Amino acid sequence: AAQFHFLRIWLTELGVNQDLVLEAECGLAIMASGPPPPPKEHGIFPGTYEDLHKACREVMPTPFEGIKLAFNAASTNHFQASHSLSLTAAQPSSYKFGATYVGDKSGPEPGDQFPVFVSEMDTAGSLNAQIVHQPAERIRSRFVLQTEETSWENLQVDATYSGRDFSATAVVANPDPLSSQGTFVGQFLQGFSPSLAIGTELMYSRGGMGERARLSLAALFRRPRWQIAASLNKSSMQATYHMRYNDNVQLGAELTSSMSDAMKHSSVTVGYKLDVPMANVTFRGMVDTNWTVASVFEKRLVPYPFLLSLSAMLSHEQQAARVGVGMTIG
Repeated sequence: AAQFHFLRIWLTELGVNQDLVLEAECGLAIMASGPPPPPKEHGIFPGTYEDLHKACREVMPTPFEGIKLAFNAASTNHFQASHSLSLTAAQPSSYKFGATYVGDKSGPEPGDQFPVFVSEMDTAGSLNAQIVHQPAERIRSRFVLQTEETSWENLQVDATYSGRDFSATAVVANPDPLSSQGTFVGQFLQGFSPSLAIGTELMYSRGGMGERARLSLAALFRRPRWQIAASLNKSSMQATYHMRYNDNVQLGAELTSSMSDAMKHSSVTVGYKLDVPMANVTFRGMVDTNWTVASVFEKRLVPYPFLLSLSAMLSHEQQAARVGVGMTIG
């Protein structure tokens, strides 16, 4: 605390803005705190196959371009409406209206409530809707519907069973019983210990381009602070690494490789997430081997229900830059 006091006095005498002084103190406090005591070990339940790389993906920023405005209003404890407006030079401006309903059935995890209905529609009539429900303690189902103006784009139904040390998921996408077409996916992930899990995914598709089948293998190795996940099939590979240094700093790295005859390409992405609770700031940044640099800065304007977002992305390979500003109310 003493060194922070002298730092505050020194920066103030130099005429530095008080907001910058506060942010400097917050940054030093985060680094000085160091890693917290080791968290508890994971249980033997490995999660789902779909969420193998989720921890790393949540670290990476999602850059956007132009101006984005969003307004969320909750009329009751169960219903919320949202309005979003996007203004960009690269694409036509768009407006979307969304609605969310959350039921009163409690789930196995604290804070979970079911069923959940989420929908969003734009001015062209395109609809994205999703229903998530947990009919039993260990079974969770999901229904997804997507339309593009007046045409059907995607229809998907899946169900996941969570055992004590495994998870199994069945997915049916775009089924057409009359023409015997559709896509069917089966996923299984088995936990052998709190640290190790191995799984597989089988995908079978039948449509206008004939029949296709693909078998994928996956593995997950995790420790209290970090984890490594990898999935592999005959045409692609993905491997991710996620590390939580402390409650405020997370690191992630991702390797993707396409081994198909049509396109052979590999890339590595490294990113981080920094939370500054004292300043209500979250910062995400990433850089990849395609010479793309991106970052997203988010700040809550307490005590108001405003979230300010600043986004920037620079592609040295394409010699293009994108900048975005967003404001979320509610």
